Amino acid sequence: MVIKRMKMKKGKTIFIIEDSKILSEIISLNVYKKLNSNNLTFENGDDAMEQMLSNAPDLIILDYNFNAKEIFYKTGLEFLKELRKTSEVPVIVFSGQKNKEVELDLIRLGVNNYIHKEDDDFMDILIGSIEDVFKD
Repeated sequence: MVIKRMKMKKGKTIFIIEDSKILSEIISLNVYKKLNSNNLTFENGDDAMEQMLSNAPDLIILDYNFNAKEIFYKTGLEFLKELRKTSEVPVIVFSGQKNKEVELDLIRLGVNNYIHKEDDDFMDILIGSIEDVFKD
Protein backbone atom coordinates (compact mmCIF):
# COMPACT_ATOMS: atom_id res chain seq x y z
CA MET A 1 0.00 0.00 0.00
CA VAL A 2 1.41 3.38 -1.02
CA ILE A 3 0.22 6.37 0.96
CA LYS A 4 1.21 9.87 -0.08
CA ARG A 5 2.26 12.16 2.74
CA MET A 6 1.14 15.75 2.73
CA LYS A 7 2.44 18.67 4.71
CA MET A 8 -0.05 19.91 7.23
CA LYS A 9 -0.36 23.48 8.42
CA LYS A 10 1.32 23.91 11.78
CA GLY A 11 -0.79 24.32 14.83
CA LYS A 12 -3.34 21.51 14.45
CA THR A 13 -4.21 20.10 17.85
CA ILE A 14 -4.98 16.39 18.15
CA PHE A 15 -6.31 14.69 21.27
CA ILE A 16 -5.22 11.06 21.57
CA ILE A 17 -7.46 9.21 24.02
CA GLU A 18 -5.93 5.80 24.75
CA ASP A 19 -5.55 4.05 28.10
CA SER A 20 -2.32 2.29 27.09
CA LYS A 21 0.44 4.81 27.77
CA ILE A 22 2.82 3.00 25.45
CA LEU A 23 0.38 2.93 22.54
CA SER A 24 -0.66 6.56 23.06
CA GLU A 25 3.00 7.64 22.99
CA ILE A 26 3.69 5.56 19.86
CA ILE A 27 0.70 7.12 18.12
CA SER A 28 1.62 10.62 19.29
CA LEU A 29 5.22 10.29 18.12
CA ASN A 30 4.28 8.87 14.71
CA VAL A 31 1.57 11.45 14.13
CA TYR A 32 3.91 14.27 15.13
CA LYS A 33 6.73 12.98 12.90
CA LYS A 34 4.45 12.69 9.89
CA LEU A 35 2.15 15.69 10.39
CA ASN A 36 3.91 18.09 12.79
CA SER A 37 0.79 18.39 14.94
CA ASN A 38 0.34 19.41 18.57
CA ASN A 39 -0.70 16.21 20.33
CA LEU A 40 -2.20 15.87 23.79
CA THR A 41 -2.63 12.37 25.22
CA PHE A 42 -5.30 11.28 27.70
CA GLU A 43 -5.86 7.96 29.45
CA ASN A 44 -9.65 8.25 29.27
CA GLY A 45 -12.53 10.30 27.96
CA ASP A 46 -13.14 12.00 31.31
CA ASP A 47 -9.75 13.73 31.23
CA ALA A 48 -10.15 14.73 27.59
CA MET A 49 -13.66 16.12 28.08
CA GLU A 50 -12.41 18.28 30.93
CA GLN A 51 -9.59 19.65 28.75
CA MET A 52 -12.02 20.41 25.91
CA LEU A 53 -13.61 23.13 28.03
CA SER A 54 -10.50 25.26 27.59
CA ASN A 55 -8.73 23.79 24.56
CA ALA A 56 -10.87 22.36 21.77
CA PRO A 57 -8.95 20.02 19.44
CA ASP A 58 -9.00 19.93 15.64
CA LEU A 59 -9.26 16.12 15.76
CA ILE A 60 -9.75 13.35 18.31
CA ILE A 61 -8.19 9.90 17.99
CA LEU A 62 -10.35 7.78 20.28
CA ASP A 63 -9.85 4.31 21.71
CA TYR A 64 -13.05 2.31 22.14
CA ASN A 65 -12.37 0.54 25.46
CA PHE A 66 -11.07 2.17 28.64
CA ASN A 67 -9.82 -0.09 31.41
CA ALA A 68 -10.17 2.33 34.34
CA LYS A 69 -13.01 1.47 36.71
CA GLU A 70 -13.87 4.81 38.27
CA ILE A 71 -14.54 6.95 35.20
CA PHE A 72 -17.76 8.38 33.83
CA TYR A 73 -17.20 7.46 30.16
CA LYS A 74 -16.58 3.69 30.19
CA THR A 75 -16.22 3.44 26.39
CA GLY A 76 -15.37 5.60 23.43
CA LEU A 77 -19.00 5.28 22.34
CA GLU A 78 -20.23 6.85 25.59
CA PHE A 79 -17.67 9.64 25.21
CA LEU A 80 -18.69 10.23 21.59
CA LYS A 81 -22.40 10.41 22.42
CA GLU A 82 -21.71 13.16 24.94
CA LEU A 83 -19.27 14.95 22.63
CA ARG A 84 -21.80 15.07 19.79
CA LYS A 85 -24.23 17.03 21.98
CA THR A 86 -21.98 20.09 21.67
CA SER A 87 -19.27 19.43 19.08
CA GLU A 88 -18.76 18.18 15.54
CA VAL A 89 -14.97 17.85 15.91
CA PRO A 90 -13.68 15.07 13.63
CA VAL A 91 -13.12 11.74 15.40
CA ILE A 92 -11.17 8.66 14.35
CA VAL A 93 -11.93 5.60 16.48
CA PHE A 94 -9.60 2.66 16.85
CA SER A 95 -10.22 -0.57 18.66
CA GLY A 96 -9.04 -4.11 19.20
CA GLN A 97 -12.54 -5.48 18.81
CA LYS A 98 -14.32 -6.20 15.54
CA ASN A 99 -17.96 -5.78 16.51
CA LYS A 100 -20.01 -4.62 13.49
CA GLU A 101 -22.83 -3.25 15.68
CA VAL A 102 -20.37 -1.04 17.55
CA GLU A 103 -18.90 0.14 14.25
CA LEU A 104 -22.39 1.03 12.97
CA ASP A 105 -23.23 2.94 16.17
CA LEU A 106 -20.01 4.93 15.84
CA ILE A 107 -20.60 5.65 12.15
CA ARG A 108 -24.12 6.87 12.95
CA LEU A 109 -22.54 9.32 15.40
CA GLY A 110 -20.34 10.68 12.62
CA VAL A 111 -16.88 9.20 13.15
CA ASN A 112 -14.52 9.84 10.27
CA ASN A 113 -13.01 6.36 10.38
CA TYR A 114 -13.00 3.16 12.44
CA ILE A 115 -9.63 1.42 12.47
CA HIS A 116 -8.72 -1.98 13.91
CA LYS A 117 -5.59 -1.98 16.08
CA GLU A 118 -4.62 -5.48 14.97
CA ASP A 119 -4.25 -4.52 11.32
CA ASP A 120 -0.60 -4.72 10.26
CA ASP A 121 -0.81 -1.31 8.60
CA PHE A 122 -2.74 0.31 11.49
CA MET A 123 -0.40 3.31 11.73
CA ASP A 124 -0.40 3.96 7.97
CA ILE A 125 -4.20 3.81 7.92
CA LEU A 126 -4.37 6.18 10.88
CA ILE A 127 -1.97 8.70 9.31
CA GLY A 128 -3.90 8.53 6.02
CA SER A 129 -7.19 9.10 7.86
CA ILE A 130 -5.77 12.12 9.66
CA GLU A 131 -4.50 13.53 6.38
CA ASP A 132 -7.98 13.06 4.88
CA VAL A 133 -9.56 14.99 7.77
CA PHE A 134 -7.14 17.91 7.33
CA LYS A 135 -7.24 18.17 3.53
CA ASP A 136 -7.94 21.73 2.41
